[in-house]
Amino acid sequence: MELVTACRVCPEKLVCPLISRGDARFPQRRVWMTGIAGNTASGFASQGYDSAMSAQLDPGVLEYCGAQERRLELLYGSIEGESHVDWILLEAERLASGY
Repeated sequence: MELVTACRVCPEKLVCPLISRGDARFPQRRVWMTGIAGNTASGFASQGYDSAMSAQLDPGVLEYCGAQERRLELLYGSIEGESHVDWILLEAERLASGY
């Protein structure tokens, strides 16, 4: 299992230079994107932000860039207190172990 947190072409960059110059393909076949949100899941849903984020990031970035196996996870509540932060860290670790 290899967890890639940056571009394989230029590991010091968080944005793939291939994509930024118009070659809309991730060099990796498998791409999982994890986002951390400040508000709660219900807060995002009440404003429609959850579906907007999913629409922009999944088909808007991952599918467009040819990720054959893709997954988007949004972890909510990072500013809601210590218990939420602890849950986010545990959930991120669980997700990474399944990659």
